[in-house]
Order: sequence, then structure tokens, then C-alpha cells
Amino acid sequence: MAGSKHGLEESIEEFEKLKPQMDSLRVKVQEHLKNIQSTLISKRATYEKALAELNNEERELDKKIRDFEKLEQQLRQEISKEIQDRDNSSMKVKEMKVQEEQLIEQTSKFQLDIDKVDEEIEKRLKEVTEERNTLTNQRTIIDDRTFQYEELLGMRIETGGENNQISFIFNNVDPDDFEREVYFVLDPNQYRIVETSPKLDEAAVTRIMDEFRSHKGISYLWRDMRKELAVAATNAKHS
Repeated sequence: MAGSKHGLEESIEEFEKLKPQMDSLRVKVQEHLKNIQSTLISKRATYEKALAELNNEERELDKKIRDFEKLEQQLRQEISKEIQDRDNSSMKVKEMKVQEEQLIEQTSKFQLDIDKVDEEIEKRLKEVTEERNTLTNQRTIIDDRTFQYEELLGMRIETGGENNQISFIFNNVDPDDFEREVYFVLDPNQYRIVETSPKLDEAAVTRIMDEFRSHKGISYLWRDMRKELAVAATNAKHS
């Protein structure tokens, strides 16, 4: 009984020692979340600018269409006048038919160009919407899960350096040394793992990143990478 009480007191003392680290982790996470929020705002501004440019292109196309319709109407009027004034010359009739066919061909081609632009606009809008939804979901996941991972996995997040890379650092992976740390570094711009410690098999990293690109779930990335790092650390210790 005395041993249990002594163990409980030691656990409480250890917990008190960890409080400053936990507070520091929370501050870093808050700073990271602010960085993500800034990124979201920046990307939203970029998307809004892109949408504005697309709208301008659409207005220019509409103007060209109206000009083309006016030109088409003028040509039709001229053709109608030519038909009314034509003589019995078959050559004249053939020339007019050629002009009419060219006009129809130009009209069809221009309509195809318009359809392609409409498809491109729709595609770009869909991509912008999907990206915005993904970023929103990522922020929600980070808000909800970061503290859980701090507590359960001994994780901390560090940002900065080249290309705003993000370092995910874990302890509590070695049963013989809970303070031992493993980590991986993520390049968020290219969705690429640029460094791990201990060194992981490239095929395992590729598999995890392929799954991450498909579901975009940051918590699954943390979980899978921590599992691989723990296995690698254990194997290295026993090799």
C-alpha cells in the first residue's frame, strides 16, 4: 500500500514537471494554428483573385460573342441583299454559298471555344471549392485532435525553416526510455516527407503519403508515421 502511494506521489511530481512543457506545446500549437489560419486567408485571397480573373475573362468572351453576333447579323444582311440583287450568274451563287458555309463553320468553331472555356471555368471553380473544403476540414481536425495527440502520443509540432516545413516529434515510443524522441518533417507545399529519424524505408513512407493524399486526414498521417517510427526505433535498438 505504501509502495502504491509512493508511486502515485512520483507520478504527480512527474506530471507537475511536465506542465511547463505542456503549456509550451499548447503555445506552439496555437502559433501553428495561427499560421494555418494565415495560410487559409492567403489562399482564399488567391482563389478569390483567380475567380475574379475568370469572371473578367467570361465578360470579355461575352463581349466577343455579342460583337460576333453583330458581325454575323451584318453578314447575313449583306448575304440577303446579295441574294436579292444577284443575277443569273452561277459563279456568284457559288461564291455566296462558300461565304455562308464559312460563316457557319466559324460560328460552330466559336461555339466550341465557348464550350471549352465554360468547362474550364466550371473545373476551376470545382477545384477551388474542393481545396477550400479540404483546408477547412484540416483546420477542424487539427483543432480537435492536436491536444489528444499531445497527451496520448507525446507529440509536439514545430514549424518554420525552409518552405515552412513542419516537424512532428514523438516520445513515449520506447518502453525502456520514454523520453527518447523520433520525428518526421513534412513539406506542406509539396505533400512530401523530407526527413525522418530514425530513417524509414522509402516504400513505407510512399505508401503512407499516397494514403494521405487520397483521404487528406492529418490525424491518420500522424498515427501511421508514429507507428512506423516506433517499429524502426525498436528494430534499430535490437539490431
